[in-house]
Amino acid sequence: MTPPSHVVRRAVVAIALVGLSLPAAVAERPNGPVLALTLPEAVFLAIRDNRGIHSQYLQRIVDKFALRVAEDVYTPHFTLGSTVSKQRAVGSTSSGLAVNPSATMTTVTGASFSFAWNNNQSQTSGSQPTGASNLSVSFSQPLLAGGGLEVGTAPLRQARIAEQVAQLSLKNTVSATVTQTILAYRALIQTEQQARIAEASLKRARDLRDVNRLLIDAGRLARVELIQSDEAIAQQELAFASARNAYNSARLNLLTILALELNIDIKATEKLTATPVRIDLAKALRIALASQPAYLQQVLQLDTARINLMVARNQRLWNVALVGGTGVQSSGRYIADSVTSLATRKGDYQVGLQFTIPINDLTREQGEVNATVSLRQIEIAKEQAAAVLEQQVTDSVQSLAAQVSELEQTRRARQLSAGKLEIELAKLQVGRSSNFQVVAFQNDVQSAENAELTATVAYLNTLTNIDQLLGTTLETWKIGLNDR
Repeated sequence: MTPPSHVVRRAVVAIALVGLSLPAAVAERPNGPVLALTLPEAVFLAIRDNRGIHSQYLQRIVDKFALRVAEDVYTPHFTLGSTVSKQRAVGSTSSGLAVNPSATMTTVTGASFSFAWNNNQSQTSGSQPTGASNLSVSFSQPLLAGGGLEVGTAPLRQARIAEQVAQLSLKNTVSATVTQTILAYRALIQTEQQARIAEASLKRARDLRDVNRLLIDAGRLARVELIQSDEAIAQQELAFASARNAYNSARLNLLTILALELNIDIKATEKLTATPVRIDLAKALRIALASQPAYLQQVLQLDTARINLMVARNQRLWNVALVGGTGVQSSGRYIADSVTSLATRKGDYQVGLQFTIPINDLTREQGEVNATVSLRQIEIAKEQAAAVLEQQVTDSVQSLAAQVSELEQTRRARQLSAGKLEIELAKLQVGRSSNFQVVAFQNDVQSAENAELTATVAYLNTLTNIDQLLGTTLETWKIGLNDR
């Protein structure tokens, strides 16, 4: 029995229109809760819960305390030592008490001051107790090696540079995590849409087989043509299964970045829209050299190397120091008596110059040689980093311009492929086309849709990577580092 022509026509038109209304993706979903996320929400979760960022913030505790320690060098440090003892030997018993407070301080000029106050009380059975108090202050100011404001503050300046490097490291980690999250989020959208495209292609292949059967029943197509249709269905089923697996992998990757349970059914709610953007190359290069964390770390390492060379040259000078000190001591029956009588005692003092002149010591020159070579190596590394950064920015900006043209071409190709398939299906209805040709055009439509999707994601990802390359990711996303 021949089917009515309008039935065949409706089936043919259904195949042509199926690509215009894609069904929901049927990639296998987990059994966990459903979590719908926009891209900003995904970025927020990544910053809040990402394990790498948590680790970096813990490291910042160590870094900040290291700076506190370096700054604390120039404040006085106090200690209190005390000893209480009692012993018996050869029928004699003795006891003792010592209280010895002290203090030290280093100044920004390299000078060191020390204060010591030793108080001792002792008594042996059968004899009177004795006490002694000794108060002393001494100082040493290097005049050549180790002396001067630049050398004296070198450790503090290096510690502050190290703190800046640590801040840049945190910024780099957060920026990289934000970029990784954005790329993973888009990968989830891309694989989900690829699954939809594969499902739509599978439906077109099955509908074509149904039409072929109607045409065979009408005597307008040979039965052998069903082999071509069945082969196309098998290929589309394989493509659909592959797309579902890719979607699941993208889902797990995003959940891992967000530090969420892997059984969550995450749904990306953003739409992939690519708006052409023009980037001025010269301006982009200036921004990168002023903001890119990895490059700025190289610049700071150069500052540290210059300080090291300055210190190494200073250490080759003679050791000449102005030294001095004063002290007063007294004794009595008890410690209290000794302390009280300190005010009436005349103190001793000393002042002088200390010289240490090294002769034929190559190790002092070795330090300067090592520091000089290290500085030159870091200068070369900085120049190389600047050249690589310029190359990467230039390449990315030029690639972005090419991708705009590619994106327009893939959109046009997809529209033409869809129109070509619709025409070929109409020709098949009147017997002016072959089943093989229709299947080939269906594959062209699928390829064109995937090409447009890939070009869109690639363009958006290039913009995101340029943002990270310029060091402006946090500014773009209005992210502030809580680094207190």
